[in-house]
Amino acid sequence: MRTLILTLGILALAAPAFAAASTTATGIVTLVDLHGETVKLGKDTYRFAKNFDLTAVTIGEKVTVTYHVAKGIAVGTAIKKAAD
Repeated sequence: MRTLILTLGILALAAPAFAAASTTATGIVTLVDLHGETVKLGKDTYRFAKNFDLTAVTIGEKVTVTYHVAKGIAVGTAIKKAAD
């Protein structure tokens, strides 16, 4: 029992190290797929949550996408206009 508690304690402390790290990418929007919830910057595609509002994103606009990679898929968590 003591070993189990110790093991769980170590895992709890190490959990943040396993969390997905967010990163950003800046580029020109080449595709916005409202039905597929995706935005493409150049050759890179970012998938957003089903209820994420992408209606303000336009092709040709310079944006910064905040994302993390989960199971090989770039998952967007935020998108905003980038400074020119």
